[in-house]
Amino acid sequence: MCGRFALFSNIEVIMKYANLIDSNISWSPHYNIAPSMEMPVIINKEGSPVVTSQKWGFIPDFVYKSKSQVKAFAPINVKSETIDQKPIFRNSFRKRRCLIPVNGFYEWRKADRQPFFIYVKDLPLFFFAGIWNSNRDEKSSEPANFAIITTEANEKILPIHNRMPVIIDPEKMNEWLSSEGQDELKNLLIPYPDDYIELYPVSKAVNYNKNNFEGLIKAFNHLK
Repeated sequence: MCGRFALFSNIEVIMKYANLIDSNISWSPHYNIAPSMEMPVIINKEGSPVVTSQKWGFIPDFVYKSKSQVKAFAPINVKSETIDQKPIFRNSFRKRRCLIPVNGFYEWRKADRQPFFIYVKDLPLFFFAGIWNSNRDEKSSEPANFAIITTEANEKILPIHNRMPVIIDPEKMNEWLSSEGQDELKNLLIPYPDDYIELYPVSKAVNYNKNNFEGLIKAFNHLK
């Protein structure tokens, strides 16, 4: 599961790493992104990658079709193993995939609930694989929404948690957004290699989603 992450790069850096030219989205550094927050997400629009603003928490088609106002069912994570099988996710996996820009994410060790900050070595900014959805009613003011795809944890993360977000290799980003081959897409949903992952314990101040400051990503034994 992935329940918190950090994105403190500005929109210009996000655009650079995603090989994009233009955006009307603004973003301020955030060190403790939690479900229901709105943030920059990259999607494929008419054959080209674009940055959109989306809310974290996937709203399935049946909620929109029933015009239900209940948004309690809004998964933040989707398992890679069954994403192409479950009806509520299957259509978005086929047609509406996205990339979520991230500088690092948090995971809590089950034994003592100690939080860790996890990031990709030599990649100051990287991207989670995700799916997205939106209300096709043109009159709706609701933002589009997304969920992060997870897979089995690699050996580096396994002592902390048995799941991790799918991290898309930079060379595979365009394939993830635009490919129509289901088998090829499923092959991208694998644990990121151990050798490229770094992690360290951080303060339990990250437990409170209202906390948002740079100290959250500092190693715990260095905090004053």
